[in-house]
Amino acid sequence: MDETEITPLLRFSTPSRAEHSSWIKLASESCAYSETDEFLADEAARATQRALQHQEALQMAQAMPGAKPGTLPPLYFAPTIKRSRSFAKLQEHHGDGMPRVNMRRTKSRDFNADKLDARSTKGYPPSKPMHRAAEPSYLSADAPIQNYRGFLNLGVIILIVSNFRLILGTIRSNGFVLTTAVKHYKNLNHLKEDPWQEFPFVSGFLLQLVFVSIAFGIEWMLCRKYFNENFGMILHHFNAHSALLIPLGIVWNLIDRPAVGAILLLHATITWMKLISYMLANEDYRLSSRRVGGNPHLATLALVENLDSDEANINYPQNVTLRNIFYFWCAPTLTYQIAFPKSPRVRYWKIADILMRMTVSIALFTFLLAQIVQPALEELVSDLDETNGSYTAAIFAEYWLKLSIANTYLWLLMFYTYFHLYLNLFAELLRFGDRVFYKDWWNSSEVSAYWRLWNMPVHYWLIRHVYFPCVRLKMPKVAATFVVFFLSAVMHEVLVSVPFHIIRPWSFIGMMMQIPLVAFTKYLYRKFPGGSIGNVLFWMTFCVIGQPMAILLYYHDIMNRKGN
Repeated sequence: MDETEITPLLRFSTPSRAEHSSWIKLASESCAYSETDEFLADEAARATQRALQHQEALQMAQAMPGAKPGTLPPLYFAPTIKRSRSFAKLQEHHGDGMPRVNMRRTKSRDFNADKLDARSTKGYPPSKPMHRAAEPSYLSADAPIQNYRGFLNLGVIILIVSNFRLILGTIRSNGFVLTTAVKHYKNLNHLKEDPWQEFPFVSGFLLQLVFVSIAFGIEWMLCRKYFNENFGMILHHFNAHSALLIPLGIVWNLIDRPAVGAILLLHATITWMKLISYMLANEDYRLSSRRVGGNPHLATLALVENLDSDEANINYPQNVTLRNIFYFWCAPTLTYQIAFPKSPRVRYWKIADILMRMTVSIALFTFLLAQIVQPALEELVSDLDETNGSYTAAIFAEYWLKLSIANTYLWLLMFYTYFHLYLNLFAELLRFGDRVFYKDWWNSSEVSAYWRLWNMPVHYWLIRHVYFPCVRLKMPKVAATFVVFFLSAVMHEVLVSVPFHIIRPWSFIGMMMQIPLVAFTKYLYRKFPGGSIGNVLFWMTFCVIGQPMAILLYYHDIMNRKGN
């Protein structure tokens, strides 16, 4: 029997609400179509066609030997009403496995006719074609986009189980390290013996407030022409660089604990970058106001959305206030502008949520550092003592792999805690509107994309105050890129080496090695567009090879400096 001679019977046996909705929609369309004039016209045409087919069948029957007048051949079935187009779509969408009901069964005493009729009313007759189109496998590169959430869930389960086993192993070997740490910090005798050991950190942090206030004073005098342009910019440069160099000297000479020194040096570097941006941006505002007159910044402000009403028409030097510069110093950005986009209000429930997340993240970070990384490094020292302080390939590989997993977790926690939680906390408190502090760097298919996406405040600062100034000096783009990576490499080395009171080139070399890696991953991206080779190489170089190796090298040098 022709497939179009049956009408599907809806049976909502599936628990999927989406399929229910789809079936109901198509059934409604079919019912609506059956009431249209087009359906009636089609029905009349089908009735005429059936009459012609019936007449032809009668003529054929009369011509057959032994046929009785007015009877049809035994295997002939009069065609029934064809399916509506909506039901055809429904069957196309859900497949032919839906139950069918033959609305008109022609009765026949012939056994073969009964058998054929029974076969035709089943959902899957033996002759049903199961392969209808040329399609790729789901896991092949040519397949349409699939949802791999199940594999993601499996990966998360494997990671949790395997790393829980690792943590249990460290607890069995070294005990619960945090218990010892809590007992240590409950004893505050070390602070009573030397109450001034925290003074260098506090004084270094307060000095940053002084440098910010001096920058405001220099700009205030410049905008009122108490200084000439060149002298004022010299004072600005001296003040900005002092904001970095003086804390650097404090950390190197007065702070022995690396974590405390790293925090102070990081904030001093942020202040240095902010003061340079404040100085150069206001220089541009000042010179353009003198050249053009009036408010030449209206076109610039037109590019900024979500401004407060009192900042919609702000002009230089109206922005030169203590409130303005301290807002910029606290804001989660490194690039100064005359006005920032603002959110409508401070959401205190959001602040509470961020603080709770930060507490959990910092606790987990501390636990992994104390329970896995520190014992691994102590075991490394013990193994080196047994080998007279010399690395062997087996020792290096073992601790390299141990640290690679823990380092990946620590690095991701650091990123989440600082770039997502910490910066969003200050943005919410200050109503700072632009909160794109990072983009989808985890999908980077080339290393240059990672450096553009993972730290947007630093990227904006380097583009505005390093890369394009080099381009304006007629430097080739390759040379300008080299300058950007060189400055970044120097700053990374300073932030790592100075708190540990050693000068080693490992961070600098690691950053400079990014230049050939950028070129190589760009070549791979052009050679295999849309492939995952570049992304896999990015993860391998950062989390499996680069950072664990740097930890081992710095720890080895620190132990040598201490005479171990």
